[in-house]
This record gives sequence, C-alpha cells and structure tokens, in this order.
Amino acid sequence: MAASVLVDRAQLSMVEAAVWADALALLVEDGQDDGPQVLLSRLVDQVTAARVRRALVGHLRLSEDRLAAAAEEVFRTAVEVPADELPSWAETGIVDPAGGHRVLGKHTLDPDAAELADGMPWPPITVMAFQVSGAPAGVLLEVGPGGLPHRLFSAQARRVGTALLDAAELADQVNA
Repeated sequence: MAASVLVDRAQLSMVEAAVWADALALLVEDGQDDGPQVLLSRLVDQVTAARVRRALVGHLRLSEDRLAAAAEEVFRTAVEVPADELPSWAETGIVDPAGGHRVLGKHTLDPDAAELADGMPWPPITVMAFQVSGAPAGVLLEVGPGGLPHRLFSAQARRVGTALLDAAELADQVNA
C-alpha cells in the first residue's frame, strides 16, 4: 500500500518505492509511529503522508479514534431494516436505535463481478447511492481502508465512473 502511494504520488520507481515501504514498516515495528509521516513529508504532501502513516501504524490519533469509536458504536447497535420495509430503490438499510435514523442504500458497483469480467484484481471500492432519514440521498464513494488512493486501470476507471453516474442518477430519482 505504501509502495503504491509512493509510485503514484512521489513518482518513485517500483524498486525505490518498495525499499521506502520496507524502511517505513521497520520504523513502525521499532515503535517510531510518527517516523513514517516525518520521512514521507519530504516526498509527498502532508495529507498523503498522514494517510500512509495511519495505514502502517494501524491505529488512529485520539480525535480520529473517538470518531471511529462513535461510528463503530452506531453500526454495532444498528438494527437491519427488514426487506419488506425497504423502499423499492434500496437493497439494504439499518436503523440507529439511539437516534432512530434510518440509513438506506444500494450498491452500484460490484467489485467481485468486475474482477471476474475484467480478469484482474480490484482495489476495495464501494460505490453506492444512500440516504439518511431526513436528508437528501447522495452518493458514497469509499476507496480502500483508510481512504488511501489506489491506481485504477482504464477499464476499472470507466466502470467506477459508470457506477458513480448510476448512483447519482438513483439519488436524483429518490430526491425527486
């Protein structure tokens, strides 16, 4: 993951990126959690350096940890919306028991089917139309753990673009 970011963002060769990634991983293993971000800030922007650090370290800073804990609590206690109570456009839904908010959604990209069709691996991508009760529908795009950027092949980019357009169209229909 770190090597891929270094190839894309720092324009390093694959060999150079692999050496850097190994060195960054050694810093983390040695207990120097902030070392990767300090070193990477010389090669890439601060946001990218922080994302790679989080991916390598595997834990979040206190403010990020609080937000992640709150989100985890909502999903841990959420109750699935029964299929017969879903609107026709949605394939899934949950209810937050504490706040009573319903979150409804429908995936517009199936990475497993895309891998079979394309004959190549896909990064973990989620594209879906979603709606939280009381708010307009929108499009969710999530790429990989920690939101790290991934390089897509042309065919993958076209399929993601189509899935985003499909999700946007569905959100417009729900909001109409």
